Amino acid sequence: MDRDYELTSIYVSLCPDNIYRSICPYMDTLRPREAIWAIFLFSIIGISTVCCGVCFGAWRTDYDTAEVKQAGQEFFQRANKAEPANLDPSLQTEYAKSWLEGRYMGDDI
Repeated sequence: MDRDYELTSIYVSLCPDNIYRSICPYMDTLRPREAIWAIFLFSIIGISTVCCGVCFGAWRTDYDTAEVKQAGQEFFQRANKAEPANLDPSLQTEYAKSWLEGRYMGDDI
């Protein structure tokens, strides 16, 4: 036991519920249960909507239009009929790489 220990005073105040305490609970900051549920549901719906919007925007950005698909099909048909040596050298390199990787020209059609 420490005989030289001195007690210190603790500040006590009257809380809103008429009870004296050293620390009052946050009674004035609580919101009604309905308001909390409304905020929760609005947050869930809002975040879901934003995520869906971002995903839809990314999907729409990467989406090929009908003209691009038609142009791609025509190009593949012309490239299949032509001699590979007559194609642009960069295209020859790209087709060779895709063939080695197992992505054959015209497979997505």
